[in-house]
Amino acid sequence: MDDKQFEKVHSELYKLRQAVKLGPLHSLAVIELAREFYSEPQRRAYLEDYSGMRREADNLKLAHTKAARDTQERDDAWTAYAAAYERAKEFAAKHPLIHELYEARRELCNRDHLGRFDYQ
Repeated sequence: MDDKQFEKVHSELYKLRQAVKLGPLHSLAVIELAREFYSEPQRRAYLEDYSGMRREADNLKLAHTKAARDTQERDDAWTAYAAAYERAKEFAAKHPLIHELYEARRELCNRDHLGRFDYQ
């Protein structure tokens, strides 16, 4: 993907995220964008990797919340969460389009309570 294509995709995904936040947007719009720009196996693998990193960070944050009674356990959970979050942040910096698609997908799922997003 050259710089011009990159900017176009980034712009489209940004607009999509804003539309999801501001009002109704049919989930097919996200699915179509995903199909168009992420049909390549390597990009799909990146999205799955990033989703896994974000899930890991979310689970560790939840573990931190549940471990509120044990200071050492809570500190360990927070340290693990911070490390997982940093890994996800570094990955997002290297692959900003993957991050944009993940966020658009997540916001749409949250808004529509879909829980699961199938972009294939």
